[in-house]
Amino acid sequence: MKKTIVCLLLCQTIFNAGAQVATLLGGMSMPSNGYLGGYTAMRHVVLPPFNYQPPAATGAQLHDGVYKFAEPVPVNINLLAGMPKRIRNRWVYTVKLRVPNALSLSVHFNRFYLPPGAEMYLYNTAGTEVTGPVTSKENNTSGFWGSDVYDGDAMIIEVAVPVFSNRAPLLNINSVACGFRSIVAPAARFGASGSCNININCPEGTKWEEQKKSVALILDPNGGSWTGVLLNNTCNNRIPYILTAAHAALNNEAQPISKWRFVFHYWSNSCNPSQDGSQRLLFNGATLKSYSSWTDFALLQMNQVPEQFSGIVYAGWDRSPVPSPNAACLHHPVGDVMKLAYDAEPLVRTNYPNLVGNVYWQADWNMGVTEVGSSGSPLFNSVGKVIGQLKGGYSFCGSGQQKDYYGCFDASWSGSGSSASRLRDWLDPLQTDALAVNSIGSDYYTVAGPAQLCSTGVYHISNLPPGAVVNWQQPSPAGFASLAVSGNTATLTRLADGIVSLSAQVKLCGQAITVLSYNIQVGAYPMEIVASQTSCSDVLFTATGNAPAASYTWTVGSGDLLLDGGGSTATTTVPYVGASGTHGTVSLNTANFCSASTNVYADYLPYRREFMYGMYQPILNGESLVASIDPANYVNEYRWYLNGQLVQAGNSTFYMTNDFNLIQCGSNELRVEGVTDCGTTELAFDPDVQRACGNTFRSGLAAELYPNPASNQVRVDLKTVGTKGQTPQHIERVNVYDKLGLLKKQILVKGMQQSVQLYVHDLPDGIYFVELISGGQAVKQTLVIKR
Repeated sequence: MKKTIVCLLLCQTIFNAGAQVATLLGGMSMPSNGYLGGYTAMRHVVLPPFNYQPPAATGAQLHDGVYKFAEPVPVNINLLAGMPKRIRNRWVYTVKLRVPNALSLSVHFNRFYLPPGAEMYLYNTAGTEVTGPVTSKENNTSGFWGSDVYDGDAMIIEVAVPVFSNRAPLLNINSVACGFRSIVAPAARFGASGSCNININCPEGTKWEEQKKSVALILDPNGGSWTGVLLNNTCNNRIPYILTAAHAALNNEAQPISKWRFVFHYWSNSCNPSQDGSQRLLFNGATLKSYSSWTDFALLQMNQVPEQFSGIVYAGWDRSPVPSPNAACLHHPVGDVMKLAYDAEPLVRTNYPNLVGNVYWQADWNMGVTEVGSSGSPLFNSVGKVIGQLKGGYSFCGSGQQKDYYGCFDASWSGSGSSASRLRDWLDPLQTDALAVNSIGSDYYTVAGPAQLCSTGVYHISNLPPGAVVNWQQPSPAGFASLAVSGNTATLTRLADGIVSLSAQVKLCGQAITVLSYNIQVGAYPMEIVASQTSCSDVLFTATGNAPAASYTWTVGSGDLLLDGGGSTATTTVPYVGASGTHGTVSLNTANFCSASTNVYADYLPYRREFMYGMYQPILNGESLVASIDPANYVNEYRWYLNGQLVQAGNSTFYMTNDFNLIQCGSNELRVEGVTDCGTTELAFDPDVQRACGNTFRSGLAAELYPNPASNQVRVDLKTVGTKGQTPQHIERVNVYDKLGLLKKQILVKGMQQSVQLYVHDLPDGIYFVELISGGQAVKQTLVIKR
């Protein structure tokens, strides 16, 4: 009997629809500081050497048992126990796990919760196998989750959690699966199957391009693997049913099914030499729906549903008892990349060796073979429909017999007469008595309609069957289009130019599925000009946007030469980059698809930047001078001048001083220059930064902020200045504005308070202005947030 083999992992019951995690393979350049940037704060966890002695292998004969390559080792590792590193607005935890002598590693979580916005990456130390990002989509009620399997004796796990998350993550590993038999070639996690196997992406597999997208490598929590196939049903409602072998599903060493993993798209991208795949998709957890030892079938339902555009296919099936004139098997022998076996002759209906009942298809391979780990793999008939699943056989590379046996789909359809022992109830819920169904892709249902609408657009769901109920959702984001629904049809009407997505919930045979459409352009496509410096005197302007423009009309400022203004690009020569004055703009007029005229403009000098309103404030009564500018392209150094004196040079776009030897009473001149490869240019200039000196204000209000600069919170104190004995005022309201004058935060203060605590953890780094209102008066103070 063909048996289970390879990998292992632990997972869980997951109820999130549209969830999956990708593992990228090979050909990647791993960032030097990890995927989330936490290498400098890496925590090392080293377990005792793994010295497990495996039982002797019995070979690939007709037999029972589980072929294992790994053994779980109990642990108790809290990934969040170490010290994290703060990177922008996230805490990053990095753990390197090593088990000396292990040939591969995978980890099992018994407590698993990621809050919204959190991410996790898992990978081997070579960076050739990278899983992630793992997000909150993987959260589940059981708290279990299992990783992929990584080659070598060490792996790295990185977790990033938002600093101000409302929920704490839970990530505890209670088992590490350690490989004791190599199932890999010297430098890759594949290649252990026999040399006579044929990669699915060889020319022989061309006919099976659609079918390969439905086949999965199945991994149990205790070190075994086999093969299964994702099946369609007569409702076409994308319920993720997996057909595999009952002898695998009922094996005690493979339990529980709720912790199985399903890996799709695991194949070699080339034929010969074989190469590991570029990406595989991982799903966690399933429940058993029906099985029968008579035909050795088991039907499972995965806890996770493949996302709409995952590229996964739900295979069609055929329950006809007529032998197919030829057939093929797609499978994962010994957990290897997907292989193809092909029988060019008509199938034979017979019994399984030593069992009674002609309920098996016998295949006698002309190309390829099956091996341990191929159990449960689908047999496809001549038109690409599933007609059975592998129980076992005699074939392997070098075998004198190439016969294998597959439980007949038509016999499994009726099974032993109950819903728990047959396929019919699950694959034909409306009892249509269909003999066959076609395959469908995960994107079988889509929102169909125009990609651009000028005034209105009409949308429907593709392939919608009779009786389906559609519930359209409002387009997102709001404000660009209104929605009107008539039956199963939606009409969008333009409100403003922009891009929206439209979604609908479709109910088929009691199953609700979500259908999405992306990037519907409402109104005219946006146009903009991107300027790039091609030399110290030449600038290339490129009009971007997807509008099928009827015309491009370019104009330039006076005194400059337009070298080429045809089509969507233009070039112009500008004066020396350090020259003073404004050199004008280049403008473009287009006539677009919606018959609207669009004008866009661009500055001649990509080096030139202006101070934005509110980037710095006048100095009042000894306050610090604070200024900043946005980063400028191509600038290698920023030079700050105060009253003609160079006060700071370097790569900082931020300047702050409270040196009153530099700041004079009255008017001060502040200027910043940018040094580029082409020279020096003025970026910003303010000739009149005022500092008030002496008793300019004899009485009134003042504000003190501490600390300043601040990172998370600030104490705001209201002070009175002027005559002694003046009655202190109390704070009525605190407003926080950004450098553009936009209100970002407001606090209403109750009681007679002269001090309040201001929390700024949710504001990004930058310059802000804190305004205190008291007794009809207002006082402002500059606040710098810097982490």
